[in-house]
Amino acid sequence: MRNAKPALSPSDFKHEAMRDALLDVLFTQHIDLVYVKDAQGRYLAINPVGVQVMGRPAAEVLGRTDAELVGEAQALAIRKTDEEVMASQRPLTFERHAMFPEQDYVFLTTKYPYRNDAGEVLGTIGITRDITARVRAEEAERDQRALAEALADSAQALNSTLHLDEVLDRILGNVASVVPHDAALILLVENDVARVTRTRDLPNERQQVVQSLEYVIAETANLRQMVESGKPLAIPDVNVYPG
Repeated sequence: MRNAKPALSPSDFKHEAMRDALLDVLFTQHIDLVYVKDAQGRYLAINPVGVQVMGRPAAEVLGRTDAELVGEAQALAIRKTDEEVMASQRPLTFERHAMFPEQDYVFLTTKYPYRNDAGEVLGTIGITRDITARVRAEEAERDQRALAEALADSAQALNSTLHLDEVLDRILGNVASVVPHDAALILLVENDVARVTRTRDLPNERQQVVQSLEYVIAETANLRQMVESGKPLAIPDVNVYPG
């Protein structure tokens, strides 16, 4: 009969070799960023996921601080959480936005005190999850909901008995709720000529000038494109747009 393997006792897990094995699994198999920093904020260890996000080889991360890796502005916020965890000696969970060479991220991070066998705090251990896709999806859902509400309100205004100026103000107000802008205006088309009929957020000294403008559709590239396609047109930078 084959001898049964002896059961492991809790004390076995204190053995340095076994701790190293568990840490190796944690660092190499974990889907999140995992890292250890000393009391001065220098990286002592980082897993492959963390290396990928940092956009640097592990050799360029270890021994360095966040100020050396991601810049002073982001490092100040990171260092503040490190110090809070070490001072309170309690875990801390928080969400933050971060910028790295490859892309911008939204992270959900939990930090723990890093202790020695005597219980003294030597630094921090961090586990960071990339929640960028989830946050972007939530933002997109909020934007879609705001757009739907704005369109419904605009449709209601158009079908109401409100004065035209009130209808146009409602539409501009709804646009402001879903599209970031410095100024907005509405052009009405009559006899193939577009005229500025209503404005929002324009400086007083510019309103009279803008409201006197007229655009012949056939001679104005962006308006002609919208009329011919029947679709809205987004212009990323009006300063370089040829139309």
